Amino acid sequence: MQTISMRIQYDGSGYHGWQRQSRMKSVQETLEKTLSKAFNQKIEIDGSGRTDAGVHALGQCISFKVNLTMPIENVKSVVNRRLPNDIYIESVKLEPDDFHARYCSIGKTYIYKMYTDRERNPFLDKYYYHYEHTLDLSAIREAMDCFVGTYDFKAFMASGSNAENTVRTIYQFDLDTSNNKLAFTITGDGFLYNMVRIIIGSLIHVGTGKISASDIPSIIMSGDRNRAKYTAPAQGLYLKSVYYTEDELQNFILKN
Repeated sequence: MQTISMRIQYDGSGYHGWQRQSRMKSVQETLEKTLSKAFNQKIEIDGSGRTDAGVHALGQCISFKVNLTMPIENVKSVVNRRLPNDIYIESVKLEPDDFHARYCSIGKTYIYKMYTDRERNPFLDKYYYHYEHTLDLSAIREAMDCFVGTYDFKAFMASGSNAENTVRTIYQFDLDTSNNKLAFTITGDGFLYNMVRIIIGSLIHVGTGKISASDIPSIIMSGDRNRAKYTAPAQGLYLKSVYYTEDELQNFILKN
């Protein structure tokens, strides 16, 4: 048996999230069925993390064990031909036997996209969050700085998580405002359930004056989910990259 990793992209708008589930179409199940047919054997995959319904991926990583029945160089094209148009394998790699897409990860980057025009654009609605009110970007940038560092982010974890350790490190948090759109890019050693969307929701509240940037440290310290109430919608969230070596992680941080 060989261990293979794949970097994949997907449009999450047509799926009920990453994780396989009964009676609902998931990204994981779609990939497993396609890989099983391509290799003519039962394949079960592990992802670097679960994405919710409507969330997209630019650089999800998966791993699985397989009796390789074709040259590794052919796998990408063979499997991509069988996949639906909203999933694409970007790269394929043979890995050491102990490689695991989730447990070997040392960091991730997410992007959250939104636009604030008064008029809704139906061609963007699957891929951006439309927020029609003006935001104070200066206050938002001030609040973003408060998230960088190592903290207990329990206040920014949605219910339903079984995480015992809620301490995470945010290495970098940036905002691009070009083309009249907002793109938040956040990189950390890991993220709690819905953590990025709750952080974005809190920044939106800062940007509309419902809370101030100076409130963010006390919300983090409180560990109280009720003080970070708003969760931004799923369609604006993208898993951009997953890192497995310090060099990968540092190269991304230095370039940005």
